[in-house]
Amino acid sequence: MRSKVANMHDGRELFLALTSDESFWDTSKEIVFLGEEVCSYTSKYYSPERVVLPEFWEDEKQLNDSIEFTNATYENVLQKLTLSLNEIHGLEKNTLYWRRIIGYFLRTYVDTMYDKYVRLKYTLKAHPHIVVCTLAQESFCTSDNAFHFVQAVRESDTLNLQLFTQILSELDHKTIISKPYSFSIIKDAEKIQRGNQKNFKHFVVEQIQKFMNRGKKSQVSLYVSLFNNRSLLKIVFGTKFKCWPIFSMDSIEQNITMNYDLRNQIFSMNSDNSENEFENIILKTLVNDMPTDFIEGFSNIRNKALMNIEYNVPKAIITGIGFLWETAFSIWAAECAERGSVLYGMQHGGTYGEVEYISVGEVFEQSLTDYYITWGWKKDETTIPMPPSRLIGLEKQNFNKNENILWVTSADSKYVAFIGTIVFGSRYIKYFEHQANLYNNLSPKLKEKISVRLYPDDFGWQLKERWLDRNKDIHFADVSEPLMIQAQKHKLLIIDHFGGTSTLECFRLKIPMIIIGSNKLFTLDPEAKKYYKLLEDAGVLFFDAFQAADSIKSAYDNIDEWWNDSERQKAIGKFVNHFAKPFNRPIDEWVLFINEIGKK
Repeated sequence: MRSKVANMHDGRELFLALTSDESFWDTSKEIVFLGEEVCSYTSKYYSPERVVLPEFWEDEKQLNDSIEFTNATYENVLQKLTLSLNEIHGLEKNTLYWRRIIGYFLRTYVDTMYDKYVRLKYTLKAHPHIVVCTLAQESFCTSDNAFHFVQAVRESDTLNLQLFTQILSELDHKTIISKPYSFSIIKDAEKIQRGNQKNFKHFVVEQIQKFMNRGKKSQVSLYVSLFNNRSLLKIVFGTKFKCWPIFSMDSIEQNITMNYDLRNQIFSMNSDNSENEFENIILKTLVNDMPTDFIEGFSNIRNKALMNIEYNVPKAIITGIGFLWETAFSIWAAECAERGSVLYGMQHGGTYGEVEYISVGEVFEQSLTDYYITWGWKKDETTIPMPPSRLIGLEKQNFNKNENILWVTSADSKYVAFIGTIVFGSRYIKYFEHQANLYNNLSPKLKEKISVRLYPDDFGWQLKERWLDRNKDIHFADVSEPLMIQAQKHKLLIIDHFGGTSTLECFRLKIPMIIIGSNKLFTLDPEAKKYYKLLEDAGVLFFDAFQAADSIKSAYDNIDEWWNDSERQKAIGKFVNHFAKPFNRPIDEWVLFINEIGKK
């Protein structure tokens, strides 16, 4: 792959912008951008000619080779860290134990670092004297846990600049300007967390959860299972108190001081002994970036977990993303598993079973557990279809429908937190183009009926500005209103992406919709293709904007007859049964299942 920046600098030095933070740009030089996602959509500096590596992740071979390479690197580094962490903590644990504790962090770290590494390598080869502004080393931060790191790497310009800086240092790039900047990974991580307003209802729920927080002492424990509180209570009573949820682990107040002697000891025993340059960089940069929960704070957290285990070891532990959510849970669950607890992973959203590969998707999550609970699909004996916990209690309501069309959009971080055959990072640029192509093919009459529901988090993409460029009079839906309520008030939905929980929820509520997506941005799992083909043949799903626009008009003009067509509903039913299977008595199914695994 070659740099696309032409000889445009007319004697001026080229300056490479790495993140969206313009305070780190040198505007006295000729600015170019590492990728399309770096520059703000409305910035006066942006033009396509200034992007060094446009459409980098659109190359199918590049993507597939990167998936294979990062998978191998993750496994190699995990094996090495198993030996190192065992040595410093005086343990003799196997790789699975450490995979459960550091896996989410390490998997994300390898992917985000590789995205930066490989693009910098291409850029510096083409422009060896290009100037960059990096973060001063004295400003570097270290996360306390995996959750805060993963959240911050999706949101924080400064954390991403820190990671770029470390890679450039290891690549020995000379033309660097260094600049100090104070930031906190924890505070940056909290930007992505919403819904923290406290009121009386919140207080009551909090007290109920404190009472129910007994999972560590039960036969079967539920953690981050996405059941609502009412469902959890029914499960507790239905299992005759054999199963309880865990809402939070026992918190430990730790005043951590970074032990760099210990950190250098961990990583020095593994660095520079591989022919893989990227792997060596990972092992060196982890000296700073490995969360403190895994090194300085590990023993205290583990000791607390062992105290809980003295009183009880559950027969089974069920979790969605508990291994990311809290280090204390990860250590406790890993220790329980060594003592006989059976671990069950749990699908916690859409896209699972649909997309061919996501580095932190179901294949990764299955590697942490003994069994994996799905929303309907089954791949082998370790996958167990069960009622989707997140969809229990989802009920159709009788709202007065308006005559409008609700366009449901998607978004995610500009920065790469995972690699997969799905939309991520700079691939969102193609998604926005695909979105605009559909809108441009709609008639003026239909455009007047559309309300666009933007994704609640903008992630710095300036989503609203992109839509206003298409039509300055466009109407935006109120994102503070729950989507499922808003969707039921509209005559028709347009969903402009594949996968996702919202699509499955809307199908379950029988809300008329048309889906359009790109098979270049979303590679289907081989087993999922036949179910997507059912929707395509039924005229519900489209890959072509022109055909979708034509069908939107036909459906809108005669919505009831179109949506209730028997063949169309038959196709939708088969799709839903596979990806979000409905059960007549979902709580009873869960009670039966939990009672059964509680006996083993």
